Amino acid sequence: MPKFMEKNPNIKVVLDTLPAEPEYWAKVAALFATGQAGDFIWASNGNFLGYAENGVPRELDSIISKDKYDLGDYTKVGLDNMRYQGKLFGMPWGSHCQNCLVMYNEDLLKEAGVTIEQATASYDALYEAAKKATKGAAGSRTQFGFLPAGGQTALNCNLRAFGGETYDAAGKKLLMNDPAAIEAIKWTQKMWKDTAPVFGSGFNGDELFATGKIAMVQAGYPNHFVPGEKAIAGKFKWGITLMPKGPKGIVGTQFTVNGITISSASKQPDATWEYMKFMMDPVTQEEIVLNNGGRPAARKAVLDNPKIMSTVTSHKAMRPLYDTALGWPSPANSRWPEFTTALDQVMGPIWTGAIELEPGMKAATVKLQEILDKPKS
Repeated sequence: MPKFMEKNPNIKVVLDTLPAEPEYWAKVAALFATGQAGDFIWASNGNFLGYAENGVPRELDSIISKDKYDLGDYTKVGLDNMRYQGKLFGMPWGSHCQNCLVMYNEDLLKEAGVTIEQATASYDALYEAAKKATKGAAGSRTQFGFLPAGGQTALNCNLRAFGGETYDAAGKKLLMNDPAAIEAIKWTQKMWKDTAPVFGSGFNGDELFATGKIAMVQAGYPNHFVPGEKAIAGKFKWGITLMPKGPKGIVGTQFTVNGITISSASKQPDATWEYMKFMMDPVTQEEIVLNNGGRPAARKAVLDNPKIMSTVTSHKAMRPLYDTALGWPSPANSRWPEFTTALDQVMGPIWTGAIELEPGMKAATVKLQEILDKPKS
């Protein structure tokens, strides 16, 4: 912000910090409804379509045309994720492929007699390697072989690796009881029960990894920085690589854009557009990404930036997936924030083993389908 204002002394930018997802979405909706929303609004795929349907962002095609702004460097998938009814309503400021990575402690794997290459040969191999690196029984473990990532987006990466989906393309029918999805859920349950801290027990995964107590973590883009070398401080060798290919022959992905938009109520659209362009500029992007201020913009000059490629281990590992990553599935009723909150609640007893898989999935299916059946938010 200071750099932008230095270059644009006639424009003042004021930061408004809001709560994290999913509370964020309700907060912005309330601010917009009362005329208090900012000119410049962050809107990830988690509820971007819901906002667009409710008129929160303004379309950008007219302002881009007036400015003769060149979109040629942007990836098609990035721009497509910011479109609604054929019009562009946001810019693909931060993009990633969700929890498709493994962050690993090389020393603990060596102690267990496996290499990361062996561990990531398949989902079965990952389970076996994690078992070897686990010490102690559930609830009293002193070392953990693998920590799965939580939430719908991470689970969907695993479902897709097995050939499953959370719900159908229309966003109306839950598919988590389909055979391929059940196999992915069985694998995730085994990982939670046999190799991980107890789900929902309040553990700090970043701290456990940084102190050398977890051999492998299902990771995402930010894990290059958090816990990162500053916290690990040379205590062990570590790295980041891709999750295994699943039975479907692919690494499970969910392409995600942390979009930036202009409020449809903004009285300063031209000034806001100038700030938006600054945020999308490759030079600005390099500084943002290298300092963990956000994921890379979906444009080639950023994705293939030599300094980012050579510095950020998660970026180098994830970059090959950007062109093939599967898209973001959205409920037809735009109730993703409600759905993803409920998913961890209904799946928790399955991950801990408090309920058997079959009755647990029956109960989970009923609860989650009820959310999909609700009217638009």
